[in-house]
This record gives sequence, C-alpha cells and structure tokens, in this order.
Amino acid sequence: MKFLCFSLLIILGLASCKFRVDKSGYMFENIDTNFIQKNITSKNTLIKNMGSPSVISWIDEDEYWIYYSEEIKHILFMKPKIIDRNILVLAFNYDDRVKYVQKLDLSDQNNKFFHNISKTYIKTHQTNIFKDFFSNVGTVKP
Repeated sequence: MKFLCFSLLIILGLASCKFRVDKSGYMFENIDTNFIQKNITSKNTLIKNMGSPSVISWIDEDEYWIYYSEEIKHILFMKPKIIDRNILVLAFNYDDRVKYVQKLDLSDQNNKFFHNISKTYIKTHQTNIFKDFFSNVGTVKP
C-alpha cells in the first residue's frame, strides 16, 4: 500500500512538471536562405524575401545584417536550456550586393563565436524614500 501511494505521488509530481518553449527572433529555415548568392543578391531582395534583419551593424565601413533566432525551453524552476539557435550573417559590398554569407547554429557556439550574456548596468539618479512615496501622490485614481 505504501508503495502504491508513493508511486502515485511520484507520477502526479512528474505529471505536473510543465515546460514552455520561448521563441525569439526571425525563424528562418535553410529553404529561406538558399536564394542568397554572393555578388548577386541585393538588400532589396533580402528584405522582400526575409524581412528586416534582427541587427544591422557597421564594422570597418562594411555593413552587416544579422538574422537571429533562438528557442529556449523552460522547465519550472530549473535553469532554462537553449534548444535551438540560428544566426545568419550577411555583409554587403559597395553596390549593396551580398559579399559574405555565414550560417551559424547551436553546434558552432564553442568554436566560431562567443555569445555574450553579460549585462550593461547604467547608473541612474538616486532617489530616497520620501521622493518615492510622494511622487505617486495624485496619480492613483479610485
């Protein structure tokens, strides 16, 4: 009887473990990127077929477009796990044609790039308890 109660408790506990998958960025597939050809594909074609990039950056006077997508699995209170990541990096030449294409995924994380997860902290103005308390007076309506 004790074993049955214990088994039932374990089964109910495991059944209540819910998870969710958060998706962010542009979810492109290999089919979406097969049309990209060096020195042929233009920015307008990319925007028309894939939409706006996640990031636009200029490095050494070259314009880079980065399409980024990621799926993260969350299970209750445990640390979230990245289950899928895709990055497409495009650089353009002087006439706005693709000159560089690189596709990266989760398997490339340790050897080709470093994904920085640190945060930049910005010092804000300091407040005190009186300012916090009295700044809300008159803003709350019944």
